[in-house]
Amino acid sequence: MERTLLQFKDDIIGACDKIIDYIRGHTFDSFVKDTKVYEAILMNLIIIGEASSHFPNEIRERNSGIRWTSVVGMRNFLAHEYFEIDPKKIWTAATRHVPELKKQIEELWLK
Repeated sequence: MERTLLQFKDDIIGACDKIIDYIRGHTFDSFVKDTKVYEAILMNLIIIGEASSHFPNEIRERNSGIRWTSVVGMRNFLAHEYFEIDPKKIWTAATRHVPELKKQIEELWLK
């Protein structure tokens, strides 16, 4: 089934919402110790990156404030270099970058 850009946009927003919810109330130490939360966040970062990879260059250029290459690159790193994941970078992504990305994607104009 062919997915639309609106569906990919909704996937990103939904994954961001999940990450924001999962990380709420955690410190870095409790986040790293809670393997279910840690792995759920990793999976949702992968979803964000995969969904982001489907946006054409025209939309990426029009929305250049979004760090598309970094978002997709994070997905590729998590999927292929999983053995080198730095929990501090995941924490930073979840607590700082994801809320910012969510706002940017909500404002994303698809036309």
